[in-house]
Amino acid sequence: MGFESFLHGLVNPESICGIVVVIILIISRVLISKNRKCREQLADMSYARLSGLTSLSDADCENMDVNDPELQERILDGIEVAKTYMDERDEYNGQKLKRLDPGDAKCVKVYKLAKPGLRLDNTDAYRLMGDVYYRGAHFGDDRIDKDYGRAWYYYNKAYEKDDLIAMFRVGVMYYKGQSVMRDRKKGLELIRKASKLGSPDAKDWLHWRQAMVLLVIIILSSIVFTKIMDTYILGNL
Repeated sequence: MGFESFLHGLVNPESICGIVVVIILIISRVLISKNRKCREQLADMSYARLSGLTSLSDADCENMDVNDPELQERILDGIEVAKTYMDERDEYNGQKLKRLDPGDAKCVKVYKLAKPGLRLDNTDAYRLMGDVYYRGAHFGDDRIDKDYGRAWYYYNKAYEKDDLIAMFRVGVMYYKGQSVMRDRKKGLELIRKASKLGSPDAKDWLHWRQAMVLLVIIILSSIVFTKIMDTYILGNL
């Protein structure tokens, strides 16, 4: 009788819907993971192909002929690979991915791929360089120290070209006072503007901030309520 009840509960519409949802979520996670690994493998192959570009010194970058169409194409290819490495969001559903660790080799690769793009006055190159200096990067003998001043400079260069991610980053640096005098009002204005224009990072940041504010209000309300109740109970003893 118990087994029949279990089967009956298992085949009811609500249970079936729940099972289907769980299966869909599992399959989507597997597909997202495979897609991410595939993209990283392709990026690694492209990085190897661009070895002549990534081995350039600062002096080489300054002296290279950026008017050469073939070189321009290679630099732009490198920037696309760097964006794949630095990308924190899955292309299919916008789900947040793990942030790059400064000790991850990909951070150093992003720096080497984006650096030549500065000569092209490329918006993505400016933002990527800002990302590297904001985090810092070190792997093996390669080390790029965290430098909020340089991050601020490169983010602003990208922001001046209407890059939404850079707008959000500049807003955060204003809000936190990183390499600039703290101005929370201006920071929030930029973050809200970036959110309104469609920046997922800005939207997530604002949602997180609202959640923290709500949590503080709930905690304070519970403390006040407890104090009032204690006073009321003690007054009636």
